[in-house]
Amino acid sequence: MRGTFVISPGARRGLRVGAQIAAQDPALILWYLLNRLRSGLLPLERSLGDGRSRPPGFVTLKPTLRCNLRCEFCRFVANGDVFGKRDWLELDDWKRVIDEIAPYGPYLCLTGGEPTMYPHLPELIAHINQRRLRSVLTTNGTMLEARAEALVESPPTLVILSLDGPRAVHDAVRKVEGTYDRALRGARKLLALRKRMDAPRLLINTAITGHTYESALQMVEVAREFGAFALNFQHFWFMTRPMIDAHNARWGDCFPLDFDRIGGTATEGVDTDRLYDTIQRLKQEDFGLPILFYPELTREEMRVYYGEPEQFTHHSTPSCAWISTDILPNGDVSPCFELIAGNVLRQPFAEIWNSEPFRAHRRRLATDGPYPICARCCAYFRRD
Repeated sequence: MRGTFVISPGARRGLRVGAQIAAQDPALILWYLLNRLRSGLLPLERSLGDGRSRPPGFVTLKPTLRCNLRCEFCRFVANGDVFGKRDWLELDDWKRVIDEIAPYGPYLCLTGGEPTMYPHLPELIAHINQRRLRSVLTTNGTMLEARAEALVESPPTLVILSLDGPRAVHDAVRKVEGTYDRALRGARKLLALRKRMDAPRLLINTAITGHTYESALQMVEVAREFGAFALNFQHFWFMTRPMIDAHNARWGDCFPLDFDRIGGTATEGVDTDRLYDTIQRLKQEDFGLPILFYPELTREEMRVYYGEPEQFTHHSTPSCAWISTDILPNGDVSPCFELIAGNVLRQPFAEIWNSEPFRAHRRRLATDGPYPICARCCAYFRRD
């Protein structure tokens, strides 16, 4: 009797979403597959490298931590960094850093804070493009209308617009009235420019919290209104005091953390059964645009994720320390919360990437597994 090949509903959905993304930008699929291949080889790299790593697959640049919003879930609001004064590198310093990174061919994520508050952002992205690197700009969209003309002269590969619900929900979460409409005007200007220029594509990213999850279905129409090519739902990242206490009990001698300095956050009010059922509906229906979820969670994992924050939904060695790092506005290279491996104003990036502080960080993770603070960190769940 011959066997029957059956494609599961999840696999069918994955193929549909992949086809939708490939139709918009085939290069994104190739980039994704190459990064998955790198992640698949990490066990060998961890076992042989003594904390050393091959060059990064992506680097996050934070031109500023300042922001013009006061979002209720933001750790930079909680720790006060968004209120800071001038905190950025000169443009020439950023250009030099990009020149150092360019031979590795990573993609660059520009975030913050609110990166559009960095006065030289268009010139920075133009230099990234000159070095033939791909870039992603994550923004709250409030300054997008004013920045659109300059950005499309030499555009990022993708603009990720953080939007947490329809107008009333979004403005309430962001703590500034009119935020939704300002972002909408910016998105529409990008759409208008795209008709005559090489404007970047727009992806909507929605954080799932107790104040936003009930409007998840409405986000499909919001994404269409904004002209987004895809919609991503991101489970809320948070840091509780027990996570910090457990971390310091184990690693406080070499990697101490302070809850207030971290900007600890928490979430409540998520009915995980209702959220899970809503996500299944979003997955099962074909809404005509790719809808993504990060991370993917089962019903039970979702209950643990929101109800038992200090518990891991699954246990694995984080890949982040081997494939990525942040570069902060003052030049510090930071692979993890408050952990500084060096500064690009004083050392070449390549030297910092395999410096002793960075290697010690990797060795801790390779030997002991994830830190307690990894449990609800975005980088822990990355596999691409």
